[in-house]
Amino acid sequence: MTDTLCVIAVHGNVLLQALENAVSQLPKTEGRFLQVAGIRFAFNSSKPVGQRVVRDSVKVAQDACGRVHSGAATPVGEGKKSESDYLPLDENRVYSVATKTYLAQGRDGFHMLSKCPVLVEDELLPPLPTMVRSALSMAEMANGIKRPHSRITFKRLTSFTSMRKDDMIKDFGCCLTSNFNYVLAPKVDGRIVDVAAADQKEQTA
Repeated sequence: MTDTLCVIAVHGNVLLQALENAVSQLPKTEGRFLQVAGIRFAFNSSKPVGQRVVRDSVKVAQDACGRVHSGAATPVGEGKKSESDYLPLDENRVYSVATKTYLAQGRDGFHMLSKCPVLVEDELLPPLPTMVRSALSMAEMANGIKRPHSRITFKRLTSFTSMRKDDMIKDFGCCLTSNFNYVLAPKVDGRIVDVAAADQKEQTA
């Protein structure tokens, strides 16, 4: 099944319910555990289901509030954003959320999302695999492995190679090495933290 994407309008209190569902089955390795961008939160896996998310820890990037994004593959550059770029989650505020259509339809326990208004239909967005390939192909073209197939792609490539290091990591997850090769540069940035696991790690250290 193709991983289609859509953008929905989600109230803060509904977003909290979605986060609770995402961590509800741990330590089981369930597909419902979300990969997120533009939001940070902590949870306690030792707590009962439905009470795991640490409410005060949920922070949302300012540019996720009430606007539909377009352009970059990832809406927020997590690694280089400071605390001032994030605001506490407002349960009464509406946030624009890009997600898989599968989840927006209420699958994997995300029934709370099924009634959220759709801002951008999946027919208007490329599927997730296409977006991932598009981001990765920038590095391939910059390294000369592939050639741009259109003027638009060439313009994107020119923009990509002229980016500052921080912006390149933010938008494409890539960086330029000392050997002048463009490579993927993934990093763990702590946008989701299990405080129970962190406490256990400290006790055994």
